[in-house]
Amino acid sequence: MPAALADPVRLTIVRELSRLLSAILGVTLGKRVDD
Repeated sequence: MPAALADPVRLTIVRELSRLLSAILGVTLGKRVDD
């Protein structure tokens, strides 16, 4: 993979993973609070 593409792709992946992690944590904490 060219170096020029590596950074944007890495940033996109990290951003998506962070969003996914936040969603999972939110659901987990929400369930925990509800229980």
